Amino acid sequence: MGQVVTGTKSLTAAFVEQKTAGVLATQNLQLPIQGTIAYQNGTGAQQVDTVFAEKIALSVSTPVTIDLTNVTDPAGNTGVSFGRVREFFIQNMDPAAGHSIAVYSTASNGWAVLPPVANELVVQPNGGMIHIADPQSTGSLVGNVVTSTSKSFTINPGTNAISAVNILIVGGSTA
Repeated sequence: MGQVVTGTKSLTAAFVEQKTAGVLATQNLQLPIQGTIAYQNGTGAQQVDTVFAEKIALSVSTPVTIDLTNVTDPAGNTGVSFGRVREFFIQNMDPAAGHSIAVYSTASNGWAVLPPVANELVVQPNGGMIHIADPQSTGSLVGNVVTSTSKSFTINPGTNAISAVNILIVGGSTA
């Protein structure tokens, strides 16, 4: 492959709740969450060397299954295999109300990090997102590992055609 993968994830969410009852003056309660993680090239803690990024459209009743041991990276390299996922994003960009998608592990060799179809994660339209992060773990039995028996997941549009789903998965080629 020969590609070098590096990157940064930044998250900032800041909300304010006003408390007016039982106080002499209105209080603004700050509710921030923020953090930044920088990834260097490699396969250790806070390192990445494997990436899968795609924007797809989904046809009515036509789920897409992704095998994390056999994807094509943005540079066009085929057969790329994850050993660990550091950052996992699925974003539903369809603007229509009710056009949610379901994300779940497959019945055969399903990626154990995601729930099975009976407990699917639902991603709402117009920017709804699933984000799973594992920046630090190491070792073959710890964290968001990918193996020959824990490797596949499905994105299911149900009865809707979905105009755009952004997929970004970044991780290491070994656990």
